[in-house]
Amino acid sequence: MSSDEDTLVLQYHHPDDRRYSIEFITNDREECLSRGDAYTDKEHVSVKLRVEQIGDELVYFIYTWESYDAGLPDSDDNGVEWILENFTQRNAVVLSTVLDIFEGILEEKAEQGNELQTYKGIHLDRVPDVLNRVQWKQPVPDVAAELLSNFVLTHPMPNTNHRTAIGLVDRYLTSYDADFEMPDTGEEGGWYDWIAGFIYDSKRILTLRNHLAGSVEILSR
Repeated sequence: MSSDEDTLVLQYHHPDDRRYSIEFITNDREECLSRGDAYTDKEHVSVKLRVEQIGDELVYFIYTWESYDAGLPDSDDNGVEWILENFTQRNAVVLSTVLDIFEGILEEKAEQGNELQTYKGIHLDRVPDVLNRVQWKQPVPDVAAELLSNFVLTHPMPNTNHRTAIGLVDRYLTSYDADFEMPDTGEEGGWYDWIAGFIYDSKRILTLRNHLAGSVEILSR
C-alpha cells in the first residue's frame, strides 16, 4: 500500500512478484495463518503472506498464484473434448469461443515479445453462469452491455478478463452485423483514455467485492 493525502491504495499484486494477486486481508494474525495453511493441499495454488503497518495496527495479507490451466483437465485438445462432455451444445460453443479469444490474446502477446503472466486459474465452468444472468430478449446493445459486465464480474479467466470479455462482445455483435467493428480499446497496461476509466474502476471494485468482504473497514481507517 502507499499513501497519497492519507488515502490508502490497495496493491492488487504482490510488490515483489506480480504473479501473485491479493486473496484476503485481515488484522487478525492467526486468521491469516490459518487461511494460508488451508491452501497447502491445493496443488495448483502457491501462497505468499505479507504484513504491513497501517496506523497503529498490523494488517496481514494473503496473495495467491494459481496456474492458468488449473480448471482444465490434462489433454491434447486444449480441453475441447472435456467441454463437449460436460456442457450443453449451446454452452460448449460459447466456451470454445472464449478459449479461442483467450488463446488469441496469448499469441498476440507472444508476437509482441511479451510473456503474459497469469495469476489465477481458468474457470470455464463459470461461463454458463454468465450466460444465464444475461436477459437475452432485449435490444442488442443492452444484451452486449450485460454480457460484458457479467463476464468481468464472474472473472472466469486467469487474467485478461476485460480483454476476453470485449472480444466475446465483439463476436456477439458481429453475429448480428458482419460489418461491425469494435472500437480499438488499446491493451492491458495501455488502455485508451475513453475506456481506461471503466477498466481501472471496475478492477478496483472487483478487488474489494471479491476478496475483501468484511475487511473493507481496515482500508477506510
